[in-house]
Amino acid sequence: MVLFSPSRQMLGLFGYDLFLPNSIQFITRLSSYHSMLCRLPTESTNYIFLWILYIILHCHFSTFSYQMAYEEAVLMSRFNHPNVIYLHECFITDRILCIVMEYAMGGTLEEFLRKKGGKLLSQTEVVYMFSQMVHGLHYIHQRGVVHRDIKPSNILLTPVGVEIVVKIADFGLSKIFKSRKTEFTSVLGTPSYLAPELCEGQSYNKETDIWALGCVLYEMMTLKKAFGAETLGSIVRKILQCQFVPPNPQKYGEHLRQLLYCLLRIDPTCRPSTQMIMADVAITEMCHKLTVNLGLVPSSHKT
Repeated sequence: MVLFSPSRQMLGLFGYDLFLPNSIQFITRLSSYHSMLCRLPTESTNYIFLWILYIILHCHFSTFSYQMAYEEAVLMSRFNHPNVIYLHECFITDRILCIVMEYAMGGTLEEFLRKKGGKLLSQTEVVYMFSQMVHGLHYIHQRGVVHRDIKPSNILLTPVGVEIVVKIADFGLSKIFKSRKTEFTSVLGTPSYLAPELCEGQSYNKETDIWALGCVLYEMMTLKKAFGAETLGSIVRKILQCQFVPPNPQKYGEHLRQLLYCLLRIDPTCRPSTQMIMADVAITEMCHKLTVNLGLVPSSHKT
């Protein structure tokens, strides 16, 4: 990760003069707040990797938010996995934090599901995309990180040929935990994906991610939130009672539905680990294929 780049160019963007590394080729501004699409040199002759540059202005954010953004960048710079979004570099210029991240051209899982127009995904589609999420989350957990905000809008999609590569993103709420006994008591995340123990103010750890993963799996199988409601109180009540309409048994097999129920167990100690999920009969064959083909996914990581 780079904090200061000696070779820089000046670009007038967002009303500010930004001194950016000469290697960054500006393409266009994006609709998301203070971000632009850019291209970086790559040794690959078969793939063109695009990147998104986020501009974090200290004067527009609290010191806490600015620090959180920086910590996210530091955290993500340690990751190198096809199913986890890659951070290319991070640098500071004139109190402006610039984060260059891999650009996922397929948008978010949330957008993907919305565009289905009520047409349910096939079991093959669900298993294929979900297995990639499990691979990514397993990689994160193995490196001592709990995400704390797994949800469809934080799952990005990148088309590679006719396939879709799924990537976990947005680690702004992530925390590093030192061991299996490490727990967090602050309640962060998105209400509909909060685990029961969080709703009760109890401590939690990476089992919370497993619950949220279950909520995402449910959404992929039904195109609806597992615990959606109009008020926060109603959402919390549904979560605590684990009330949700089961997925269509004629559309999805018994093994996949049972895996879903395991992920959404109220007792966090009864939820499976990512390693156990990958070994589950519902997705183990797909996980094995993904493992075998892991090196075939084009990587944007610097070598």
